Amino acid sequence: MLDSLEHATMFLHLAIYAGIALVVKLTHLPEVFMWFVGLLAASVFSQELFLLHFHSTDHVGLEGHYHWLLQLIVLVSFVSALAMISFPSSVSAAIVLSVSVLFQVCWFLNMGFIRWVPRFVPKGCMVSFVEGGNDMHGAVSTGQLTI
Repeated sequence: MLDSLEHATMFLHLAIYAGIALVVKLTHLPEVFMWFVGLLAASVFSQELFLLHFHSTDHVGLEGHYHWLLQLIVLVSFVSALAMISFPSSVSAAIVLSVSVLFQVCWFLNMGFIRWVPRFVPKGCMVSFVEGGNDMHGAVSTGQLTI
């Protein structure tokens, strides 16, 4: 239940940001609103980082490393979003933000394939199911996999 709430709040915050950014872009509102949109983007990344950090406190092993690396990518996105607010004409901040968001997209696509397509599960790992059902219990479980 709590995982669903975490994901729902992240999605809601992202949807609010995307809606406001789209309205500001389509209506050609003054530059002041672009600063607000940048602040909303930074708040989306800060919420994602906060939820990832507290969600992954009990993860160990390979899953813990995955969450830690994802937190690094989100931290880079957050810092570069703040840099975009401070220096709106900075090309390097825009490139770093774009690349970090691209890394997040690749990360989530990779995790989706690993979780939902059994042939993409790494050797030495297995998918855990809830007893008596077809629902997935959680992340991919590691066997004797070492890093």
